[in-house]
Amino acid sequence: MFLRSGFSIINIPFRVIELINALCFKYFPISQRCVIQFASTSIFKSRVGTELLMGKVVQLSYIGLKRTPCAQVRCRRNELNVYLKKYFARPFDYWALDADSLTNLGDTVLIRRIERPERPTAIVMHKVERVVFKYGNVIDPVTKKRVVQDEFSDEIELKKQLVKEVIEDPFQQDALLFEERRAIQRERLAARKRAIENDSH
Repeated sequence: MFLRSGFSIINIPFRVIELINALCFKYFPISQRCVIQFASTSIFKSRVGTELLMGKVVQLSYIGLKRTPCAQVRCRRNELNVYLKKYFARPFDYWALDADSLTNLGDTVLIRRIERPERPTAIVMHKVERVVFKYGNVIDPVTKKRVVQDEFSDEIELKKQLVKEVIEDPFQQDALLFEERRAIQRERLAARKRAIENDSH
């Protein structure tokens, strides 16, 4: 919020602005009144169309007497803040027809805009094109491997197997001393490294 009086621009709190505004209108003629202006925070919407969107299913419902299944899909779109010159992601909800009942809650889906005659209501403007990821079963689109958090599932299994072979197996032999167990672990680790190097060459 800014107060413009002559050439000065002062950043002041909202309650002070209300007080100054009341005093200006009471004691000054129209030509000499202070002009109170609020800082404009208009945001330009993204120019990217809504023909094809990807989002997450947040609600399932049925519409009409025929009980046509629909899904509410939350899509993230970017909006430009003209003052910060930066895009910010903002969620938008779209209703989409799900005629084949492909989706469940939490699924990531691709939705496509449909023509006006195909729309059952004015609110439903899209249809579910396909399910990209089932909820809880994320597949990397490049390698086609299942992902758990930020690792591939087969890499996690390999790590578990290596830890069992190198670390845990020597500790199952009770007769060995600690140093002997550590020596066996080092030997197995070195053998594993040599095997990997030989495979790569």
